[in-house]
Amino acid sequence: MKKLRKQILLILLMFALIDGKAQTMEPILLTEIDTEETEEEASENKIHSKRDLELLSILPVVQYDTEAESIIIESLHVSFTSVTYCITDENDAVLTGNEIDLPRNCEHNIPLSHLPQGTYHIVLEIDGIRFTGEFEKF
Repeated sequence: MKKLRKQILLILLMFALIDGKAQTMEPILLTEIDTEETEEEASENKIHSKRDLELLSILPVVQYDTEAESIIIESLHVSFTSVTYCITDENDAVLTGNEIDLPRNCEHNIPLSHLPQGTYHIVLEIDGIRFTGEFEKF
């Protein structure tokens, strides 16, 4: 009976450790940034709407690792080249940014430990389309 209790306790402890690690990763939901466009651009964009829907379905996964204080970007479906990112504060001031490649199934890590607590946005530009997501640094 004692052996069974020990095994159950060890299993519960293992699940608690796994659950604790999972909670350090907070998903950042990306939404497309609406831009004002001319009638000519709107007409051209209608032609590319199918491509845009396809892009929305293969967007990279963006997560904030609260323990490591970093953003992790990973493309699960395809490789992207020349992706521009920037981190902005509540006032839309750009704090950091760069152009990166996102090979499929490879994580790109953006350290944020130098930033104070607050609300921030990540802005990604992929194939000329801009996406944003908000995260809170505690």
